[in-house]
Amino acid sequence: MRKTAFALPLLLLLPSCSGTPPEGSSSPSVEDSSSSSETKLPVWEESYPPIEAEEYCEGAYGGYLLQLEMGYAMTVGDEYECSFAPDDKRVSSLVVETSDPSLLEAIVDPAGDFTFLLRAKGAGNVLLTIYGDDGFSYCQKVVKIRKEIPLEEMDDYLFSVTSWNEPPGYPYGTYEMTFVDPEEKRGLLLMSDEMGAGQRYDFTYEYSYYESATKTHFYSISYEPSETARTTLSSFSISRTGDFINLWYVAGGEETILCFLLPSMD
Repeated sequence: MRKTAFALPLLLLLPSCSGTPPEGSSSPSVEDSSSSSETKLPVWEESYPPIEAEEYCEGAYGGYLLQLEMGYAMTVGDEYECSFAPDDKRVSSLVVETSDPSLLEAIVDPAGDFTFLLRAKGAGNVLLTIYGDDGFSYCQKVVKIRKEIPLEEMDDYLFSVTSWNEPPGYPYGTYEMTFVDPEEKRGLLLMSDEMGAGQRYDFTYEYSYYESATKTHFYSISYEPSETARTTLSSFSISRTGDFINLWYVAGGEETILCFLLPSMD
């Protein structure tokens, strides 16, 4: 833990807030008026001032903090429920600050149950710091907030990305997913497991639904079975900012995430 001063007047302690997306599957409202040319600019290359900071989390975290730990971005206009319990059990409440409240607002639950809400208000990079009521800082993260890609422009965005690949250092094989035919909505997935056994999937995809719980769009995958397509792929889901794809397959009769893929323009 780190002894750091914090300013209580910066906090908004509210019992609840409105505007949280409804649960269930539905199409999200389009709040951003980005043009097609803007959506083709990769979200990770947009020009936002970078933040250089030490990142750490010394405690048990939950909610969207889990996604932030994986490097996910937030979407402008959305709200995210988070929880964090410091390692020091003597801490009874949290103080949450952001380096730019005009971009990211933190709302702490006054009940003191270690939960808080993050409201993404504008695009950029923001430093999030969580303190205990003992004055020590227990968590610090750089948060990326990006504009939503409107659903009607998501296909153009998918085909503007050179390839989708596994994160650096991923230990369970290699993946390269490309979208090759925008008219027929065709894609190609090449993957190999950690033993080097390769698989190839020439697939088509179709939009299925929006899942508000994970804030992602789901697309079903279809392909012809073959000797080189041994895993039963079912779908992929993409964040509304286009910063990651989850690839899903069927195991034991249930859909399970096979891999987390990142975009590349190389």
